[in-house]
Amino acid sequence: MREIYERDVVKFFTLNGEELGEVLYSADSCAYYINDYPIMNLDLASLEIVGNMVEDYMWDESGEKLVKIENL
Repeated sequence: MREIYERDVVKFFTLNGEELGEVLYSADSCAYYINDYPIMNLDLASLEIVGNMVEDYMWDESGEKLVKIENL
């Protein structure tokens, strides 16, 4: 088991199949979300961390995502 942090990119399963999303915190509801799903409603064992938005992606000055950095 790995710890999951805000801004992690994870694969997870929903009724619609496998999805990819970013873990974000909502201060309004005091809960973590992946896409529009509250993390407390997901099977945590099914989550697979595939990266982190801060460490694994490049951004331009305006905050627009440019590209995923691949491990060399």
